[in-house]
Amino acid sequence: MTPLDFARQDIGYTETPVNKTKYGEWYGWNGVAWCVQCVQYWFAMAGHELPFKTASSSALANYYKNNEPDKVVKDPKPNDIVYFNIGSGHTAIIEKDNGNGTVTTIEGNTSPGNGGSQDNGGGVYRRIRSKSLIKTLMRPLGDDYMTRDEILAELGDKYIERFSDLPEWAKADMRELLDSGIINGGTDKVIDSEDINMFLSDIKTVIINKRMMAK
Repeated sequence: MTPLDFARQDIGYTETPVNKTKYGEWYGWNGVAWCVQCVQYWFAMAGHELPFKTASSSALANYYKNNEPDKVVKDPKPNDIVYFNIGSGHTAIIEKDNGNGTVTTIEGNTSPGNGGSQDNGGGVYRRIRSKSLIKTLMRPLGDDYMTRDEILAELGDKYIERFSDLPEWAKADMRELLDSGIINGGTDKVIDSEDINMFLSDIKTVIINKRMMAK
């Protein structure tokens, strides 16, 4: 499962009492603003613990700017971390770029609508935000990390067609790996506890190994 999968599972979760959460308990620092803590928790649950632990949105953004600038990006994608210019600073995880100047996010310590506090609202909710509010966009998983649907699109028929030197049996074999789910890259739409999250480079290795064994 991806960090986004864990975030989706927590939609509707609320603090009890103020600023007391399972995220703060996990973090070891409870009772403080927790929008960053929940994002760190979701990444850790997915097996991708962030390299810098903080409860400060600006501190997390500055860490990536100063230490991993290659992971500071411009185009929002699922599983990106976004630092918004909301209040004193607010952090969320990107679910979708809506293509109309807005992004869909899952956020902790916010309100379900525009009527409440946006950066100290007390719950985890799905929100739609203007891209104009984005201060920093971070991609901890890197560009090589892909969801199941992205991998199927990349390694589908169009990808197979590039291998013009392959015999038809090899192309069919590659298609079989994709369709059977042996090659898989996440649980964006299909949540499966036995699913294996794989990087694109790993998937290519599986294909190469299968080709070698078939010879």
